[in-house]
Amino acid sequence: MNFTIDKTQMKYLAIMFMVLDHFAEIVLYSELHGGGALLNWLHLSVPAAQLMYRIFTALGSFTGAVMIYFMVEGYHYTRSFKHYLLRFLICGIISEPVFLYAFNYRYQILNMMFALAISLITVYVHYHVAKRELKTFLYIILFLANAFTDWTSLAVPVTILLVSAFEPLKDKPGFKLDKRKLKNVWLLSILYFIATFYVYTKSWLKSIETAEGMILAAIFILRFYDGKRKSTKNQTSLSKKFHQYLLYAIYPLHLLIIAVTYNFIIKIINIS
Repeated sequence: MNFTIDKTQMKYLAIMFMVLDHFAEIVLYSELHGGGALLNWLHLSVPAAQLMYRIFTALGSFTGAVMIYFMVEGYHYTRSFKHYLLRFLICGIISEPVFLYAFNYRYQILNMMFALAISLITVYVHYHVAKRELKTFLYIILFLANAFTDWTSLAVPVTILLVSAFEPLKDKPGFKLDKRKLKNVWLLSILYFIATFYVYTKSWLKSIETAEGMILAAIFILRFYDGKRKSTKNQTSLSKKFHQYLLYAIYPLHLLIIAVTYNFIIKIINIS
């Protein structure tokens, strides 16, 4: 029997990697750059903390890649593009103060929910703008707008690549997936990801390491993801809504919990 993973399970996996990534960026980064009180308190060596930081942040790209892929899927099933877009924007607005606080105002940018909103508009442009010149111009505008978000130069190009493997159904919501093309666009997305980080790091090794999460996302979606939601046959309406809005709620909440808990522990350590 072949191992498969459904959409709900993929979401939980993406959430777990997101929490680890943000734990590394909020806690471990602070401890490795001028802090150190928590590491001393836990008797955790700097090399061990550095290794944890590298592993957790590498896994973080899994979440971004999966979120974009599911956003493209969601576009083909949503009853209202405007409501879908509004959901990302509202979550982004609510999350922004928390995002800035959690990262100690280190990143003066918009959070990932805004990147997903821009990516969603990119999907709309892909299907609704026929003129090549206008479409290219809009892609450039969206790319520049996305530069002010958490996924900077990544989200829009990855979206353009992934959406090209989807063909909307004419008579009902949904899509037909070109699996061979999907394999190719995942490969191109990974190569683009690595090349982009090489520009920043000047190291192919670090760039490949950073892309490990995205490579893992491609493997899971191409090999194990069955394209189905967890069965909702015995679920209540409230339970269905919970799973539908799970990621939106957890995004700001986990950032707040990690940041507040870390700052509280540091105060206790300094007092003692």
